[in-house]
Formats: sequence, C-alpha cells, structure tokens
Amino acid sequence: MGDKVAVLIDGFNFYHAIKAHIKTITYPKSLKWLDYDSVIRNILLKKCDYDDLCIRFYTAKNNYKYDKHGNPHKSIQHHEIYTSALKSKNIEVIEGKFKFRDEPLNSYVVCSNCSHEQFIHKFDVQFPSKVNCVKCNLEILPENMRCIKKVEEKKTDVKIAIDLVNIARDGYYNKIFLFSTDSDFIPPVEYIKNNCPNTEIIIVAPSDKCEVKKYNERTKRLEITSTYRFGTTEFSNLGVTVLRLKLSKLINCLFDDEITTIDGKILRNPWA
Repeated sequence: MGDKVAVLIDGFNFYHAIKAHIKTITYPKSLKWLDYDSVIRNILLKKCDYDDLCIRFYTAKNNYKYDKHGNPHKSIQHHEIYTSALKSKNIEVIEGKFKFRDEPLNSYVVCSNCSHEQFIHKFDVQFPSKVNCVKCNLEILPENMRCIKKVEEKKTDVKIAIDLVNIARDGYYNKIFLFSTDSDFIPPVEYIKNNCPNTEIIIVAPSDKCEVKKYNERTKRLEITSTYRFGTTEFSNLGVTVLRLKLSKLINCLFDDEITTIDGKILRNPWA
C-alpha cells in the first residue's frame, strides 16, 4: 500500500519567499502563477508511491488595499484569479482575514511644564499610558504621538497549526508536508514528532539564497550588502526532515497562461 499524503501550504510564507527571489531578478514574475499540484506530484512525490493526496492552501485576501487613486488594488483581483486556479486543481483554499490595528509612530512630545521636547519610540509607550519628562520628571501624556492604521493578516497560522495537529492525531494520513519556514509552527511540529509516531512530517523550504541590495550613495548604484537563506534550523533540531526546494525547478510547474475551470470560466495569468 502507498502513502496517504496531506500537504499544507502557508501561502503567504511561500509567496514572500518567491517574491524575495524575484527581486534579485533571478527568476521571472511568472513564478507567482505556480501550480502547487504540479509541484507536489511532479517534484515532491515523483518517486513516491501514494494512494491518496490532500492539498490545502492557506491564505487571506487583503480587501483593505487600494491604489493611489483610491481604487481596489490590482493585487486583490490577482489573488482571486490565483485562488480560483488552485481550486480548479482540487486544492482546498482556506482563507483567513485581514484586520486593522493601531500602529503608533515614533514621535516627539513636548512637556507642558518645562517645554522640553523629547523623542518617544513607538515601543516605549502603549496608549493610554503616560511618559515622564526626562528634564523635570513631570508625567505627561504623549498627545503628539500619532497613530496609523495598519492591516495585518489574522487566523491563518493558527488554522494551519490546528489542522496539522488534527490531521496527525486522526491517523489517516501517514505523511504530512508543510510548505513553510515560519518558526511559529515549531510547537505543533514538535507535538506531532513526540505524540504521533506513525505520522511523518516534512518541512518544505526554498533552497536558494536571497540577495539584499541597498543603494550606495557614493557609487550611485544598487549593491549587494548581504545574502540569506530562509532558515529551518529549529525544525532540523527537532529531528524533522527538511526538503530544500530549488526554485529554478518550479519554472516547469506553472499553470498555463490561460486555463479553463470546471464551470467553463477562463482564467488568465495576471503576471504574464
């Protein structure tokens, strides 16, 4: 009998890994049009014997994103097209949500007693707490500190963690691939390693190194300041298998530039 395989894909984590490589101009933008079903069947499981395969893609759509004209950002439509393409390959798409939160900015506040102006770092104060003037020690409210509305993705990582543990404990799938290098998944992976001996969990991570470039005022050009690779040390330390996926192999695992869904809808590659 072959393996029963479950694949959980942290959509944002892998998207940003691909995006980081695109910035190096090493790989084309078309990598965003990635067919995960093809990646899994033709690369990860090419030499494996399996009887059942379940693929789940976790993501969230940022409906709060707008362009400079105040219109919904084109990335929202791209997201909808891409998730529809994934669904056409029987990949289950599980969506979290984006929400607003207040993000205090670094700011200067002026003491109403001695008029001393001091810099307040955004991490030094949480509204509505107070700060003390460094000159006269009078307790003052940081009324000049501004806030911005910042959107952040919620629930996706928690959902992945819950599904990881539930799938392993259920026992039907004996092999789980997790597409993510997020260290937030260390606790559930460790739990599975220690409590579900019949379930093998495998971390899938990019193998390529990313380049960090900065503009050099002296030379007037972008220069490489450092390189890094998405880390998996903490997973390896648990004794978990880590597969490094070379992104150049993904060029052969893209959707066609135009695909037709089961219901006859035509989807075109928005990054072509």
